[in-house]
Amino acid sequence: SCWLKYAVLSRTTHRGLVSATRRATVAGVIAPKNVIEEPLDDVSTSTGVSAGTTTTSSVPDAAAPTTRSSVECSQDPATGCMASPALVVMSHDRVDMLKRSLGQVCKLQLADRFTVYISEDSGKAALKEAAKGFGCVAEVLSFKHHAATEPFESTGLYKISTHFRFALEATLTKRGHSHVIILEDDLLLAPDILLFFWSVAWLLESDPTLWCASAWNDQGFPHLVSSPERLSRTDYFPGLGWMITANIWAELRRSWPRRATTGWDHWMRLSTTARGRECVHPEINRSRHASSRGTNVVNNKPFERFSFETKGVSSFGDVSYLLRSTFEPAIEQLVRTATLRVPPLTDGLRWLDSLPLDSPTLVLYVREQYRALAKNLGLWGENPRATHNGTISLRTHVGATLILADQRRCPYLSEQQRMRPSADGNFVAAAAGLSCSDACAKSGRYCTDAELEWANSCEELRRHFGCEAGCGHQVGAELPAYASSPLLDTYQQCLVSDIAFSKCDAKFIKTSRLCRCVSQKPARALL
Repeated sequence: SCWLKYAVLSRTTHRGLVSATRRATVAGVIAPKNVIEEPLDDVSTSTGVSAGTTTTSSVPDAAAPTTRSSVECSQDPATGCMASPALVVMSHDRVDMLKRSLGQVCKLQLADRFTVYISEDSGKAALKEAAKGFGCVAEVLSFKHHAATEPFESTGLYKISTHFRFALEATLTKRGHSHVIILEDDLLLAPDILLFFWSVAWLLESDPTLWCASAWNDQGFPHLVSSPERLSRTDYFPGLGWMITANIWAELRRSWPRRATTGWDHWMRLSTTARGRECVHPEINRSRHASSRGTNVVNNKPFERFSFETKGVSSFGDVSYLLRSTFEPAIEQLVRTATLRVPPLTDGLRWLDSLPLDSPTLVLYVREQYRALAKNLGLWGENPRATHNGTISLRTHVGATLILADQRRCPYLSEQQRMRPSADGNFVAAAAGLSCSDACAKSGRYCTDAELEWANSCEELRRHFGCEAGCGHQVGAELPAYASSPLLDTYQQCLVSDIAFSKCDAKFIKTSRLCRCVSQKPARALL
């Protein structure tokens, strides 16, 4: 998944200010839509399709791909709930990484229950040759990128997105698998990673508020985990070793983004994509980046800080506590019974070690304050992750429970603890190139940075702009905004950000801001 920023990508300066879109190099450029419109049979062996060309290379002596069949869906791991599961190792041109990955995959517990594929997009014969040495591989899927017709199609972000779409289409649509696990070739895999996916598959069938499972916990640092069996839910798509069903892909395939200018994974996290659904993940990570090379990760040092299960468990036990009907009341109870505490400004790790074991601790925050809190407590630093309904549930290595609650988003807080939008506030769709300070001043009102957070949603943007190309994620102080210029890769997208912070004075000539104006001049900012 595309997390850290892309040092080795051809730069896609998207939009303006500190955010980034490209300037079109051809006059009179026709505005592209955000969704790939070519026929969805582009994973056949035909050539000439605009999303890329596919060939397949079968590996001798490998089991033939299975087809979807009726099978009992059981909570019992002995039976399971996957009629015809597939596993895809995503590879570009790193033969050494592919060999290491396959060496892990073929030895995994339950590997014989999955049809294993390699999906590669470099066309290197050495990759196909390497696959022949691993008997668990059923087929090599080869994706050929088409010649770029516009600048964004030359970027690594576009190529990664189309390759992932190809692999999902090839397995879930063309070959009829019921589930697919997507693994990048530079991942280290825990010995029980397939047992995890096998054990939670029935949850995806039973609970419509779940849409994926991931082997990765964004907050899975060693000082904040304690149980190899414990699992949780998150509304922030984790990636990094993940599984979806054919039914979910049938939905996603028709809206897969053509111009996800910060990566396909950020598109997965948009509210208009996730639609309130969550992913199951382990407390202790079952995957982790192992390579310092590649497009999505600048280096591996940040990931070496994370927990990683090396032994595995024999069973994850009864995982029905992850059903929404059970999980949601449990989190609400934790929040309502927790003791409110304020961590010190420094020495947060020592403070964590002092938390009581017999009662949960509650810490309140807003998004603008998260980075300072994360740095002090040793959390994921860029933005809140592993969230559920505005909460981040953590258990220290000694077993203390800590709940971080976003005062804007957490519905379980008391009214005194909640942060609400100003009662006299109103949304204003600004003209292109106009700051929110100026847009509000036109009606004798004021803009405050904190109030702009209430505008930072796909749903609110759609109430004020056309959003013809859907919702998109970007980074910039002038967000949220509508990309109004055809010179932008994000043209006609409504843009939000979970990384950048909105500033009243920010503006960009090619976007139209969504502002929120109030009658009172702001006293101070949260940042």
